[in-house]
Amino acid sequence: MTSTDIKEAVRNPKLYYILVPCLAALWPLWTGLVSMSESNAKWDRHKGAYLDAQKIMLSIKELDPERLAAKHTSQEQFSYPAVVDSVARSAGISSADYKLHASAIMKVTGGQESQDADVTLKQVDLSRFARFLTSMQMQGASLQCVSLKLTKQKGTADTWKADMKFRYYKS
Repeated sequence: MTSTDIKEAVRNPKLYYILVPCLAALWPLWTGLVSMSESNAKWDRHKGAYLDAQKIMLSIKELDPERLAAKHTSQEQFSYPAVVDSVARSAGISSADYKLHASAIMKVTGGQESQDADVTLKQVDLSRFARFLTSMQMQGASLQCVSLKLTKQKGTADTWKADMKFRYYKS
């Protein structure tokens, strides 16, 4: 078969009358055999991960039921200075190495209240910064880090200045 024969065969509409229905018939076959088996395998993996997570959650519920009861009890007033001080101490950051500025409580849409705070860690290495940020985020779902800026200090290997803005939503 020469290249001119191939060009003539491609131009022939009978080829397409045969090729298009064959491809249309192969599509459901491929979907049924290949794609569905992959989808079922993926479903089984996700189902297994969900069941494992469910076992872990039930064990937490059995070992520490106070976690569930703590949400329903009256919570004490949230205080940025207290939270930032305890988290900074646990991360190994002295009170001289951070600056905190908390704003007044503001009403946001829906009648919910929020309070912002700017926290600056003056000289911190990345591991202590990561510990600080992780611990702050673990204070609850109502506390969120809205913005973050890391600036490397000149002339040092691992010293950074971290500017963070947190927002606390009061329930």
